[in-house]
Amino acid sequence: VPVPIEQSDSSHDDELAGIPVSRGIVEGRVRKITSMAEASSLQPGEIMVVEFTDIGWTPFYSIAGGLITEIGSPLSHGAVVAREYGLPAVVSVKGAMKKLHNSHTIRLDANTGSVEILSYSAGTDNIKS
Repeated sequence: VPVPIEQSDSSHDDELAGIPVSRGIVEGRVRKITSMAEASSLQPGEIMVVEFTDIGWTPFYSIAGGLITEIGSPLSHGAVVAREYGLPAVVSVKGAMKKLHNSHTIRLDANTGSVEILSYSAGTDNIKS
């Protein structure tokens, strides 16, 4: 199983960055998914946050408002399928699974590769690490 390389993080707590792979800007609620069983909880327009994707994730691209992966490249499965669906996507966002929570509303700028946390709504996830 691929694992992201941990790097020192000098970025602001409310911002993350990665590689933009499918253009667009979207704001929405985070839906962090760690397994295919959890994927069924994805609601229309939510921004799907995952470690990586494979062919099994494809049905969820038509539901998501955007995609963030911790592992990936411009030629990875997630990037290619996101472009086919016209889904704003940023890959290789180090720390996304740790810093983003389902209680967050974010702005995903897939033109520049930036992810900005806009609000920390109360919820069942940790609000801020």
